[in-house]
Amino acid sequence: MSACTFDDSGMPPVEPFSKKEQERIGNRIHFAVLAASGYDLVPQVPPFDSTLFDLTSEWYTQLTAGIQKDISSPSSDRWDKDRPWIVTLLDHPDEIAVAAPGGYLYLSTGLLSALDRESQLYFVMALEAAAVRQQVAMNRLIAQFGTDPLRRIARGVQGAGVPSANALTDWLFSQAYSPSEIEELDASAAEIVCESSLFSPSDLSRVLDLLDENKWWKIHRSFPGRGADWKEREFQSCGTISTVGLYTQKIQPYLP
Repeated sequence: MSACTFDDSGMPPVEPFSKKEQERIGNRIHFAVLAASGYDLVPQVPPFDSTLFDLTSEWYTQLTAGIQKDISSPSSDRWDKDRPWIVTLLDHPDEIAVAAPGGYLYLSTGLLSALDRESQLYFVMALEAAAVRQQVAMNRLIAQFGTDPLRRIARGVQGAGVPSANALTDWLFSQAYSPSEIEELDASAAEIVCESSLFSPSDLSRVLDLLDENKWWKIHRSFPGRGADWKEREFQSCGTISTVGLYTQKIQPYLP
């Protein structure tokens, strides 16, 4: 599938960064997030309870398995099949869900608290994965910092001439997609959900109500008729697995 078209944002076209370069850039952003103040992490390993991390990671892995295989791309430019796409959980009250190049996904406890079914979270994760696959996130990164500084990051250069850790973190959590981008990402997210076989169509339009006017929704600005578009999708079906109650059993009880 082609990258999203930026018809109203004035952004430059996607530069030819290889997927390996995008993974290296995403890795630098990831370490910047881990070191950032103001974003405490939810425990991910024992002896702390890792239930939230384990389950969200399992779903994200299932969701992105087809993307990571990347069989439609040339063999010389595919995602690293041995490097899993990573979920990082942030202990933060704002509703945050955002992905960096290379498939690094960041979810907040505030967003998890705003939802009530796994199929809703699955759609949110699918939209972020679509932004990576469609290179929307990479396009925005290029527009913010320019090609040359990002090339330096991909080569492992540090110091002068590359964005600081604070600049990378600020960019990640402040980017805002345009309505035209969201319209295309919605369609891609639906495709990803169907391919990964966890689909409860009646829940998707409810996401519009649950996340209305919160931080995630403001960053992912709606296009006219979005609600009607998703209600129409309720009459379509794909995938084989629906909501089975894991959200109320395994997510909500472990939220702070």
